[in-house]
Amino acid sequence: MRETLKRMEEYFGETILAEITPQTLTAWLSGMPLALRSKKRHRGYGHQILEAARKRGYLATNPIKEVETIKENGDGEEISILSPEEVCRLLECADGEMRPLYALEGGIFRNAICVATL
Repeated sequence: MRETLKRMEEYFGETILAEITPQTLTAWLSGMPLALRSKKRHRGYGHQILEAARKRGYLATNPIKEVETIKENGDGEEISILSPEEVCRLLECADGEMRPLYALEGGIFRNAICVATL
């Protein structure tokens, strides 16, 4: 939570709490060069921080409640599975050091697909 508080302070600076809007919160979250999971964590902590301010009377409402859940581009798209030919092509193009990682991460077993390219 400390990191979130620090990031909010850096972004919002001297902004009065009542002037923080769902739009400015969305811009704050969207502008972070972080992974989706990290942004979601900051949104959750931001909610707690702003909710505490609301309960203490500093805000009439918690503006982060109106911020849509952060979604990654492509959410809802169908996941596709690579064909054996596509896997072979991927491994052929991969850097030599990365091939084993792709093979392990993708669940490719040594005797199953493209043994020659590993």
